[in-house]
Amino acid sequence: MKDTFFKAKLIDWQKIRVALFSNAAKEDDTKFWLIKDFYETIPLKLEKTSSLSGVSYFVLSSPKILDLGHFYEIHILNFGKDVLDVSDAIYFDDFDHLFTYNGDDLGARYTKNKTTFRLWAPLSSACFLKCRKKEDDTPSYHLMKRDVNGTYFLTLEGDQDSLIYTYIVVNNGVIVESIDPYAFSSLANEKASVVVNMEKYVPNFHDDKLPPFNSYSEATIYEAHVRDLTISKMTDIEHKGKFLGLIEEKRKTLGGNPAGFDYLKSLGFSHLQFQPLQDYKTVDELDPNKLYNWGYDPRQYFALEGSFATDPNDAYKRVNEFKDVVAKFHNVGIRINVDVVYNHLYEGDSTSLDKIVPDYFYRHLDNGKLSNGSGCGNDFASERPMARKLIIDSILFLIKYYHIDGLRFDLMGLLDVETMNLLTSEAKKLKKDFMIYGEGWNMPTPILEEDRAHHGNAAKMKDIAFFNDAFRNIVGGGIGYDLRNKGYALGEESYREGFKFAYLGSCLEYCYHQRFIDANQSLNYVECHDNETFYDKLVASFSDEDDENHLLSRVRMTNAIIALAFGVPFFHMGQEIGQSKKGNGNTYNAGDKYNRLDYKLLDERQEMVRHFKDILTMRKSLKELQTYAPEEILKMVTFKDLEHGGLIIDYGSNISNFEAFKVIINPADETIYYELDDYHQVYLSSNGLVPRSDIHIKHLILPPRSTFVLVKYSN
Repeated sequence: MKDTFFKAKLIDWQKIRVALFSNAAKEDDTKFWLIKDFYETIPLKLEKTSSLSGVSYFVLSSPKILDLGHFYEIHILNFGKDVLDVSDAIYFDDFDHLFTYNGDDLGARYTKNKTTFRLWAPLSSACFLKCRKKEDDTPSYHLMKRDVNGTYFLTLEGDQDSLIYTYIVVNNGVIVESIDPYAFSSLANEKASVVVNMEKYVPNFHDDKLPPFNSYSEATIYEAHVRDLTISKMTDIEHKGKFLGLIEEKRKTLGGNPAGFDYLKSLGFSHLQFQPLQDYKTVDELDPNKLYNWGYDPRQYFALEGSFATDPNDAYKRVNEFKDVVAKFHNVGIRINVDVVYNHLYEGDSTSLDKIVPDYFYRHLDNGKLSNGSGCGNDFASERPMARKLIIDSILFLIKYYHIDGLRFDLMGLLDVETMNLLTSEAKKLKKDFMIYGEGWNMPTPILEEDRAHHGNAAKMKDIAFFNDAFRNIVGGGIGYDLRNKGYALGEESYREGFKFAYLGSCLEYCYHQRFIDANQSLNYVECHDNETFYDKLVASFSDEDDENHLLSRVRMTNAIIALAFGVPFFHMGQEIGQSKKGNGNTYNAGDKYNRLDYKLLDERQEMVRHFKDILTMRKSLKELQTYAPEEILKMVTFKDLEHGGLIIDYGSNISNFEAFKVIINPADETIYYELDDYHQVYLSSNGLVPRSDIHIKHLILPPRSTFVLVKYSN
């Protein structure tokens, strides 16, 4: 009918709201009815009517509960028909109770004799599997059966290894095609999902070669990006920017120093943290040199990023090559952590999750708009059962099939406490020494503040660690708009008391309120992939200082402080050599020029590398530095203030094999002179560890911008 249209929406299991616009007159006894699956007629009763600005509103009731999984059309006598929109069912009070699926077989589950497909699509009236063999051009279509808790199920007999597939889903009469959100691998650029046998290739993951790991404070974390580690032209690494480039041995810089795998192995850290590896959007997997991106724009949570594979259209390459990476690093005692992004998805309405179950996986404000605490337009609704399940299932998948050792959560404060504790518990069942930590900023999102996984709720998440921005700000000074502000390590004496709080792992009441239940929860850092590098922070803070030795001495001093402080030392790639991003504070898409590991600089600053290795060796060898219990930390150290903001941290005889152990920091540009009560020997200087000698000192001459460790040996 001309100038007539209406929309009908399910507002309860037996109620429908209709908005009708028409120039035609409406009879008082206008009839309404539903047609279910094109043949069953259901009469509807008019419960309420109203009108406003030429639009008539009706509330209708059905004599029977309207089950999801069927196609409904509403008919109005003399006004035509329209599809019933059931999308709001996800907000009904009992929706999660009725449609939460707890099985472990979502996605494509392969065996040699058959493959089963299960898709959670509770709103859909029909689902089809569209599939083809790799060698075929013409796909086949298979109707899936509606099954329990809003899932659709199908079994294909025979060996379906490498079958290429998508789902065809009908929601509210609209037909959409989507990849499988539970797919273990895919073709390049999300063109289709692929059936893979995760047991087809299982290397020796060498878990037995990993050293014992009993507390987070035993870790030393080194953060890097797969591409950034190997893309430089200043090495002879062959598979540049790829998983395989990470594990090439005997590769060299132009200066003849170890590169890639051999370099990383030599540094002595315990955990290598990769920036996002799960499939992300804004890099063309077929031409990864066209556009650079770190990968904080996730699209798939089970499939890995194809641009790191030698052939992104071979679904097994990304799977097997990353398995080899983990196995190779495990073999030399290095654990692998992965940076994961569960707080949002890239372009939420175009993702497989939203195509299949519109709006379910994202939080909404009261006005219906998507919540944007992430700054990316769609906060992930981790508190919803099937969203929570997706997070936990994908994490357990990474542990089970890739043997990863830990996770770093991007914007963890947007996730909920219950989800974080559940996934931690489940992860530790598979791997008891698994690490979980993340960004604990308190972000605005429509769940209660006390339910958000931010560091203010650290006491509710005892097995989860947090990036300690108090440590970052006190030691280094502010970032971003505070870039010129100086922290303690930049010579700002007023931060000395705050520095003591940070040094103690922020787990004791000392001039600030206790932040963490113990030092295991404190990730101590001054630089990560976000914002300017610490070297660039120094350049901005000392803009009138052009002496590079001045800046590098502060880098060495600060790296030593991080290694010595109670908590978990965290370093970003290149921090060991004072690498610069040329003052750019947001290089997520700035390209290799700003982000790659600068091997030329590494060749020039080998003394910085040696110092970095030595401080990590010290951290690893002196177990007492890994103490995390607040009551033990309190008994271990005392502080003595020196002139010019200097500080002695006295461990007494609390470090094994030493009668005395003192950390002495001079953050000033002046030399500090101090006389000790007794003679000591230098254990660590600004040049690194000092071999035991017969030289004993009592009168200290502490050069500017330095960290020393002085000891008295037990024998």
